[in-house]
Amino acid sequence: MQSPFAVGLALATLSSLSAQTIQAPFNALYTITNIGAIPGLTGNYGAITFDRDDPNLLLCTSWDTVGVQNLYSIPVVRDAQGHVTGFTGTLTPRAQADYIDGGLDYHPSGVLFYTRYAGSTGVNAIGQFRPGSTVPDRTNTLIGPNYIGGLAIVPSGLPGAGHLKTLRWPGGQWTDAQLAPDGNGTFDVVGEAQTATLAGGPDGFAYVPHAAPLFTGGDVMVAEFNASVLATYSIDAQGDPIVATRQVFANGFTSAFVLTVDPVTLDIVHAGWSGTTVHVIKGFNLACGQCSNYGTGLAGTGGLVPRIMWLGCPLGGETTGLNVSQGQPLGLGVIAVGFTQQSIPVFGGTLLNEAAILLTSFLSPTGTYTLPLAIPTGLSSSTLYFQAAYLDAAAVQGFSLSNGLQMQVL
Repeated sequence: MQSPFAVGLALATLSSLSAQTIQAPFNALYTITNIGAIPGLTGNYGAITFDRDDPNLLLCTSWDTVGVQNLYSIPVVRDAQGHVTGFTGTLTPRAQADYIDGGLDYHPSGVLFYTRYAGSTGVNAIGQFRPGSTVPDRTNTLIGPNYIGGLAIVPSGLPGAGHLKTLRWPGGQWTDAQLAPDGNGTFDVVGEAQTATLAGGPDGFAYVPHAAPLFTGGDVMVAEFNASVLATYSIDAQGDPIVATRQVFANGFTSAFVLTVDPVTLDIVHAGWSGTTVHVIKGFNLACGQCSNYGTGLAGTGGLVPRIMWLGCPLGGETTGLNVSQGQPLGLGVIAVGFTQQSIPVFGGTLLNEAAILLTSFLSPTGTYTLPLAIPTGLSSSTLYFQAAYLDAAAVQGFSLSNGLQMQVL
């Protein structure tokens, strides 16, 4: 990143740009909301992403910090439609991600990748955490020049899926590489090569959900730090941005920096480098079936009420999913699936659907469970109802219950 003097001058120059504005044609369908700062996260913000096992936790970082646990989690607050509206609780330290910059993303294996800022070290690099690790399990040196910023692993369903992409600030060098298992639960970075040069002094980026309206079905959104905008590009057959397709999506930022996709609503979340603002951009799921929570659950161990959420786009032919959190660690139970919303007294709580189908569910050591759901095209225009129940001796009658989930399938 640039010198403190240069940053201060830039932020002072841009101070009048206090409102973030989505540009045409996107402003017809998309909105942006400033939800404020992350409580307790001091200094400049680094990369963000949602916890792979619990989408109600945001992983957040302090930029270019060394020798401390600077990767944290914080619970998010969601409205009935699942959109993040703020934060609750306190930061929980998770890991030491020395020199972290603007890239943080999960590999499908669960390995967490992050970018290591070259300004302090003189070396562009990537760190990797195996699940549960609190210090990096592997560090890979990358090609130059400039300073590594953003990083993403191309999501399933998009061209280039599984490839590692990185971006350099301020020169905009975009690189592609493949990831090869190294036998230790981490990965070799193989064949890294520059494939594009992007404008605007870019840093963080995220792939746009492929069902998002007004996009091509294969796009990437880039935070342009120097230009103070979010820009979008169509991608080619390798998942790399096509430079000639650049469009400004939104402007008015004072330190456009890092982006991530909310796995529940497909909103894109932006955090500014200045460490004062987080924005939620809505509209990417408008072509999907809409979901919402209803009813109340029943507490179990620790007084926690299991919480059920949806993941992704409920659309015929797509793969979406369910996530349960706040359950008893290693708890055994079921997910009840129904076709009508009910309110039936059971176990000291309420059964919220008719439980036409019961799916066995086994919680992880952290009390979470994720169930992928492939939506058959024959279920289009249907509405499904879900609720989780777990054996739990600490519950009133031996079972804890989640709230309900209504999923409309288009």
